[in-house]
Amino acid sequence: MAQRRPLTDDEVRRIDALAKARTTGSLYDMLGVAPQASPEEVEQAYYDLARQWHPDRFYARDTGERGTTIEENFVAATRAFRTLREPTKRQGYNRESGVDTKAPAPPPSAPEPAAAPAAPPPSRVTLTEIGASGVRAGDTSPGGTRVYEAAPRPRPPPPVNPPPPIPKPPTAMDKVRQQIGEQVTKARAYHDAGKVDFDAGRFSKAESAFYLATKFDPKNVVYAALYDKAATLAREGRSKGYIAQAEQEESYQRIKEAIGWYLKAVECDPPEGQAYYRLALLLKSHEHDPRGAVSNLRKAVTKEPRNITFRLALGELYESLNLHANALREAQAAVEADPRHEGAKKLLKRLKG
Repeated sequence: MAQRRPLTDDEVRRIDALAKARTTGSLYDMLGVAPQASPEEVEQAYYDLARQWHPDRFYARDTGERGTTIEENFVAATRAFRTLREPTKRQGYNRESGVDTKAPAPPPSAPEPAAAPAAPPPSRVTLTEIGASGVRAGDTSPGGTRVYEAAPRPRPPPPVNPPPPIPKPPTAMDKVRQQIGEQVTKARAYHDAGKVDFDAGRFSKAESAFYLATKFDPKNVVYAALYDKAATLAREGRSKGYIAQAEQEESYQRIKEAIGWYLKAVECDPPEGQAYYRLALLLKSHEHDPRGAVSNLRKAVTKEPRNITFRLALGELYESLNLHANALREAQAAVEADPRHEGAKKLLKRLKG
């Protein structure tokens, strides 16, 4: 019998850290982002947290007293995400909680070292000033203290550029297109993340990611199909975990607990009939609930029509309830499925006699 794996010390430490942030920190602390974080950073932080700490990840784990803490942490993280992703809600929260959203000033840089004083350049005198003929620009005076240069030419005035055009304000249609584009981009990101989890067999995570993809892009049939497939496989995985737990409780003769786990399993609509069959037997023998037993045995037969054990159990239950026609139908179906089955032949003979 498979035992549920307990939480590791690191998981316990991180769960408690999230709980502390939930009770004593801010919404930014809950998601692990700075108050200056962009909406994209807030969304990515929540997605990373959801992938690691979604309660579905721990359905087959022995979480002990921290099972409730995990659920409360995830609810608080979702609330923080929904508040911080909306600019209006985020501004209201910052104002009410006194959060400082200004980026910290950078540390002062060291002053540049003072440069050594440069030697003064030789004075320049234009040719027009000295009025000397035969002196060319670039010539040096006899004492080497002057350099003769040509008189500067007047510069033309800079061209006058026209003012830049005033941009047109976005129309309502522009805003709608922008919003649709952002939603499609988000949906694609969640689809890509869900595909990675799906290919790795992490169907519960893939289900969550594909669900978000369908919310941002509800008309995308590919996302919808992937979500349905991941949800089905995730339910099957949860159902197997519940059945294993029910069998363990049943082996310890804890019937009430076993019935509870079998009920969780059948709520997931597993493709096999075993959970319905075991639940029916316990309801019949311990809860004295023949109607519930009949309902679950009929479901088991629907799931596996050629299972002789299920049909015989349903036929015998019909017989005990004096539903002769129903019992005869199940006995005949069992014999048709396996003409050599002794139990099926005996039941059919007894009902016909």
